[in-house]
Amino acid sequence: MNVLPWVVYPYLAVFAFVAGHIWRWKADRFTITTRSSQPLERKWLLRGSIPFHLGLLGVMGGHMVGLLVPAGVTERLGMSEQAYHLQAVVVGGALGVVCWTGILILTCRRLFIPAVRRSGSLADIATDLMLLVVITLGNCLTLGYQLLVHEYDYRETVSVWVRQLPLLHPDPSLMSGIPWIYQAHILAAFTLFAFWPFSRLVHVWTAPLAMLRRYRAPQRTPAPAATWVDVSMSTAGRLLPTRWARRKTRGAGSAAET
Repeated sequence: MNVLPWVVYPYLAVFAFVAGHIWRWKADRFTITTRSSQPLERKWLLRGSIPFHLGLLGVMGGHMVGLLVPAGVTERLGMSEQAYHLQAVVVGGALGVVCWTGILILTCRRLFIPAVRRSGSLADIATDLMLLVVITLGNCLTLGYQLLVHEYDYRETVSVWVRQLPLLHPDPSLMSGIPWIYQAHILAAFTLFAFWPFSRLVHVWTAPLAMLRRYRAPQRTPAPAATWVDVSMSTAGRLLPTRWARRKTRGAGSAAET
């Protein structure tokens, strides 16, 4: 029974993530964009997008350390287990609240501003809702379960299982006894990964490429601006009567002959 959620489903989600990106690039690469709705509404987009992205960067960094770095490494670096869990709750919880506030604003903007809702699709709404669920569950286990129920050391079970996935021999028994809030958070995250290639989340790959192209674009030196004398002379030449100009040219020619 534990094989399906903790062995089969994660690999199916990873396969959908990779194969979906390949299909999206080959069949519909020109839709790999944010399709920004900023022209439709700007104020709430900035209020939600900035805290969401800033908080998400910090949360992702914390997940990488917590899931990929063994506990023995941090202990050898001088950080005790109690100190690690304290900073994980304080710093991780604060970043999670910032990220959750941002995605909540963006989801409400998507649902309740008519112009933004009409410009999007059901996939956009589903993406925002899935992000909201994943981040909400993460905050519940960090600030709720860890503080109100008991302190759970996920690095002895969840982290070990995550590091086993790339080695193709995950142990489902490690996940069968963890608290249900951790199970729900992990399964929701894998569901989001499987849906990723078919949503606007693919724009995370286009942003670095766009910045690289912008950085490598040749910078052209602007042409020097015309002075008042240049403009005046050229304008005067166009405005002079043709007959007067011819007389002036003939006079200049005779003077040169003498």
